[in-house]
Amino acid sequence: MYRELYLDRKNNWLHGLALIGVRAVLGIESQRGSPFNIQRSLKVPNFTPEEVKELYRQYQEESSQPIEPAVVEQVYQTTKGQPGLVSWFGELLTEKYNPGADKTLDEENWELVWHFARTREPNNTLLNLIAKAREPAYQDFLTTLFTTSNVPFFFHQPLHNYLYLHGIIEPTLETSPSGERQDVCRFTSPFVQRCLYDALSQEIIGSETPILALAPLDELTDVFASASLNLPALLTRYKDYLVRLREKGINPWKEQPRRNEVTTQSDVQKRFEINKVCV
Repeated sequence: MYRELYLDRKNNWLHGLALIGVRAVLGIESQRGSPFNIQRSLKVPNFTPEEVKELYRQYQEESSQPIEPAVVEQVYQTTKGQPGLVSWFGELLTEKYNPGADKTLDEENWELVWHFARTREPNNTLLNLIAKAREPAYQDFLTTLFTTSNVPFFFHQPLHNYLYLHGIIEPTLETSPSGERQDVCRFTSPFVQRCLYDALSQEIIGSETPILALAPLDELTDVFASASLNLPALLTRYKDYLVRLREKGINPWKEQPRRNEVTTQSDVQKRFEINKVCV
């Protein structure tokens, strides 16, 4: 129908048609091919860190309300510059949860917005991602992504293709210790990863969510930042894990073998020597 309108455009108002969505027309399965004369396929890229800073600079200039640079950095790191999410967080920060135009938007404001964005604020983009991820065909693969790093990415794999086109995962080029380069699957942003985990953990893992030793988004960056391990940072995480166990009434040391209950190799050797002498 649209094609006929276009061909007879002298008598019709239609001179062009733009289709906007997560799938390209050329990617839709069709035995006959696309009925459209495709001129151009555009992909809206994510904002760069500089573009996010510029957006918030413009707000500060127009409103005269200061925003701490750390907040702008958190917006970018959390969303990885996804335009819809960047704008949405900006709306939450500067409108709904704005403490007042005379107050600086600081990290405390950001922490509140980050919490509410995950727990009570509806977002159509995010709800759509969760709905796609809930399809049973993708549950096992998502479980793998939550528990395994460096899963190779191949666009021709149906699972990868589907989740990529719906904004759930993206390829990231990594270099192995041997120097080999490989695209691996990564969630499109920490915010998407955390929300998917919160929404799907009971469905994927079960009703009794395990007490994780590390937070889902903790990449141990500070632990491996230098040539040697940052042991204080690692021990802090371990102590936090023990606190979480205690809060659940779990004692990891209960009913564990004590030192005097463990038979060591030297004990066995001594007993063998005694038996040998007796014989």
